[in-house]
Amino acid sequence: MNISEKLLTSILVLIVFISCKDRTETTWNRETYNSEYSIMFPNTYVGEIHQQISGTIFTKTRNDNKVIIGGGFCSETAYPCLASDYTGQSLENIPDSITYTDSSGKLAYLNKRIIVNDNQNVLVCFFYTNSYGGTFRNSYGRIYLRTCNNTCYSMAGVIEYASSAQQEVTEILKTLKQK
Repeated sequence: MNISEKLLTSILVLIVFISCKDRTETTWNRETYNSEYSIMFPNTYVGEIHQQISGTIFTKTRNDNKVIIGGGFCSETAYPCLASDYTGQSLENIPDSITYTDSSGKLAYLNKRIIVNDNQNVLVCFFYTNSYGGTFRNSYGRIYLRTCNNTCYSMAGVIEYASSAQQEVTEILKTLKQK
C-alpha cells in the first residue's frame, strides 16, 4: 500500500467513525394518555402530566417546537371535572371530515383523516388539516378514541404541528393502545 492509499483509507475510516458517532438513537417511552389509553412518544418530546383539582391534563412538545400534543383525563372523584376524559363531541359513525372553529372564529373543516385499527376495529380516528393558518405549525388535528364501551368515538386530544412532521405524528398515533 502506498502513501496515497493509506491516506485515503484513513480518511474513509474517519468519515465512517464520525458518521456513526453523530447518530443518536431515538427511544420511545410508553406513557398514560388517559384512563383508558396509553401512548408512546420519542425521547425528543418533553412535557409532563399536570395534576389539578378538577382533573389531569398533559402536553408534550417536540424539542424543536414543531409538534404539540395535548390530552387529558380526570379522577372519578374530581368535581367539577373541567379536564374530563372526553371534553369534545362524540361520533357514532366516522365521517370523512368534521368541522371546527378556526383561530379567526370561522367554521372550517378537518378534511383529512388517519384511521388506526386494532384487531380490525377502528381504535383511533385523527381528523386534521394542513391549512391551519400558522406559518410554523401549519397543521391541526383532533384525536378521537373508541370509548362508550366501544360503541362511539369521542374527542380526547388535539395536535398542532408543522406539516413536515406528519409522518412522526402518524407514528405516534399508531402507538395509542387501550389498557
